[in-house]
Amino acid sequence: DITQTNLFGGGQYVKVKGDLGTRISNFELAYRDPYFLDSTYLFGASLYKNTRQYQSEYKRKSKGAELMVGKELSEYWGISASYNLDFTTIYDVAWNATYSVQSQAGDWTTSAVSFAITRDSRDNVRDPLSGSRNQYSVALAGLGGNVGYLKNYVDSSWYFPLFEESTIHIRGRAGWLSGAFGKEVPLYHKFYVGGLDTIRGLDYGEAGPKDPITGDAIGADKMVIGNIEYIFPILNELKVKGVAFFDVGRGWTSDQKFGTDL
Repeated sequence: DITQTNLFGGGQYVKVKGDLGTRISNFELAYRDPYFLDSTYLFGASLYKNTRQYQSEYKRKSKGAELMVGKELSEYWGISASYNLDFTTIYDVAWNATYSVQSQAGDWTTSAVSFAITRDSRDNVRDPLSGSRNQYSVALAGLGGNVGYLKNYVDSSWYFPLFEESTIHIRGRAGWLSGAFGKEVPLYHKFYVGGLDTIRGLDYGEAGPKDPITGDAIGADKMVIGNIEYIFPILNELKVKGVAFFDVGRGWTSDQKFGTDL
């Protein structure tokens, strides 16, 4: 992971990132300019290529590009819009996988536009002790390609400082999606509840819909996640911190009632 946060002296950001593992490998090249062409607009661009193995049922390899523009409206408020073009192949599908998984095999092209509005009052972006970050985003895919969906996502984080350098972090997330333009929604575009970034202690997607035969996660059409963390210093000089947490959440299919069996 190589990052340069002030490339030309104007806050430009460049990142080259590579991860290589047995189940996941990623490569990303990203550039961001907060004052594009000396304007008040932010511009960003990225290229990526990755592969992932989903349990024992199938593998996915993707490559694509994203362009983004944004603007700060005030001290705390900002908006952004982006376009993503993604080429994905689903392969090595297990012979005993159910039809919902086997039907995913082949090539998928996603052409999507998205919009986000954000309010961010955190005192420190990297290591916040107080403030909040709240964002609503919506993405529409189907303007080209063979994938179509409308995806809504809400993410709200609040920080409440306690004694010394410790803080309480409360975060809530909700998402829901539906098909669009009569096109399909591949499993990899759905919500997966369970894992390090959602509900710790559970496997990836374990708190959502599962394949009725294999028990593997197949993604949710709607989800809600709640996290409460107590973040405290261990070694202040080295910025080493510990965390105690409580996570809750679940994902549902489109025909299940939102909030059941939480």
